[in-house]
Amino acid sequence: MYAKSKLIEKQISNQSYNELFGFFDFHPTKRTECHELLKMQVTGGYSSGPTRLITPKTGTDKCWFITSGIIIAIEKYKEKETVLLLFSAGDLAILPETFFNNQEPHCTLIACPDTHFIEISRHTIIQLQGLMPDPIAITNKMTCAPYKNYREKIELMSMPGIDSILEFHHRYPQVKGPGKKIEMQDNHQASFLGMNEDTFCRLKKKIPSFQAKFPQISITFNFFWETLAGIF
Repeated sequence: MYAKSKLIEKQISNQSYNELFGFFDFHPTKRTECHELLKMQVTGGYSSGPTRLITPKTGTDKCWFITSGIIIAIEKYKEKETVLLLFSAGDLAILPETFFNNQEPHCTLIACPDTHFIEISRHTIIQLQGLMPDPIAITNKMTCAPYKNYREKIELMSMPGIDSILEFHHRYPQVKGPGKKIEMQDNHQASFLGMNEDTFCRLKKKIPSFQAKFPQISITFNFFWETLAGIF
């Protein structure tokens, strides 16, 4: 399944299953059947590098429940990339029109490095709908995520530049600073916040928490050499 990509299959932990079950919140009378069906049919995986899950040329009947990491939706127009959506842990990364109606995708879904997920097929969802007293409830639950995430993008874009960056990293601390757990490129962060990369990097340098600690090391060495010179 993942032989020619940077997606690596992995065993799904009980905790990840419970997070998935909690997302769907199945009807009590059908909960056990739905849980067993999912355990039989879904697949666990993670990205060892930036990985395209969907492109405009390669639609899919899959969606991805994220247990850790980030998946972004990028639209490309005349060589310019715009980050439309950002899905994080607890979200279902999905393009509803492509998943449910087999429409050609208008953007690319990319998993950031070290993103862990549970892959779900359209066939599995159809079977789940057949078990439920209200099949539409599952569809509604799945299609809400992109609209919720788009509202968040609009909210962040409406803030002043530095406030927008601070709030973004408050909501997504895993993408901040050296040794960050999730590698999300500066140009993608900037695009999600509605600014160009140069502006984003310039504003980020004004934020103390993003500044390198090297000057403190320099002061320490200067103090060492001044002390040494005084001795001799």
